Amino acid sequence: MDYTRLLNALPQAKAAYGDGITTGPTSVGSWDVTAITKFDPKTTNFQAGFFKDSQTGQYRVGFAGSNDSEDWTRANANLAVGRWTPEATDSIRFMGAALVQIRQEILLNDDTADASLSVLLSKLDTTVGHSQGGAWAELNRSFWGGNAVNIDGPGVGRLLNKPEFAQLKAEMQKEFPDLASEAFTANDGSLQAYAFSKIGLTGSHVGATVQATADAKFVDFITDLPVPPLLGQQAAIGSLHTALTHRIDAIEAQAKEGALVEMNRQIEDAFGNADQLAADIKANYPDTTQLADASRVLSDTSAHTSPNTFSNYLDSQGSTLSPAQQTALATQIDQLNLGGEGDLSFYSLPGGGALIANADGDIVGEIVHSPSGNLNLRATGIDAEGN
Repeated sequence: MDYTRLLNALPQAKAAYGDGITTGPTSVGSWDVTAITKFDPKTTNFQAGFFKDSQTGQYRVGFAGSNDSEDWTRANANLAVGRWTPEATDSIRFMGAALVQIRQEILLNDDTADASLSVLLSKLDTTVGHSQGGAWAELNRSFWGGNAVNIDGPGVGRLLNKPEFAQLKAEMQKEFPDLASEAFTANDGSLQAYAFSKIGLTGSHVGATVQATADAKFVDFITDLPVPPLLGQQAAIGSLHTALTHRIDAIEAQAKEGALVEMNRQIEDAFGNADQLAADIKANYPDTTQLADASRVLSDTSAHTSPNTFSNYLDSQGSTLSPAQQTALATQIDQLNLGGEGDLSFYSLPGGGALIANADGDIVGEIVHSPSGNLNLRATGIDAEGN
């Protein structure tokens, strides 16, 4: 189970709830709440946040889940049977208002700039929600396109054929003429759905294979849906908001633990693959060298083509490494003399780093790619001159 996108988007899913008493959505980290000026909700049960990253200028939309026990029971029951609700309409109109504001900002800076819907969606980093809010994130991805994360919310497949969906398409096409009439249903990775409970497995998810934890089980419509998931003392005082935000905290802790286990497994696999591939190459091609060394220069010796060249590593990173970083990295690796020319292999790690192995299969270095984009080169091999 890949927790990367969940952990990245989860802060806005939680911030969308606010404190449940006196405030709406709250700012989190570098993501500031931006007021929506052209949105008039039709129900008091709907809440969402429009966030802008003060560092990158990107936007996110976070949809809150249920705000009381009656809302939880009614909303999840309606979603389970595929019934359209006023909150579904509010979610799509909220998203439309957010896209209008993104467009206004683009044109304010340059009134000749491209402000097509595809450009607006490229500025919208992701749409996310938890529980019922996750369903609204998935619904809006199906309506508008773009990226979305559904955290333990029901699937919305049965809503796409409802007349309200088509009516809202026609309504929004007046504002966005380039909005497609059909739903976005491709399973192309733009939607990620996670199930941590029965609710996340309810309904039909659109364009995503649900990633479910081992303790998530299919919902029993008779015994489960009418009962709100209230917990402990908070249940006694009817604070569904607190129960749900505590649930998000529990999901975050579970996801972090799972992500750490998965990363450790991938690192162990990378070490194992490095050892095995180096041994296989030595056994089958004892007189050959790798295709290219760290400086990306072809060797004069006929080579066995390996997928673990420095060139292939850089190609796999795409736009995550700047040209200056790539050049500096090649120069520094060459200067370290980790194993001579033409005999280094690079095994990618989670997060964009890599293990560096010599022709004997020994791990002699590591490229560390931090979440901030910085690179660090660690060498475990030291030559006779101490370099």
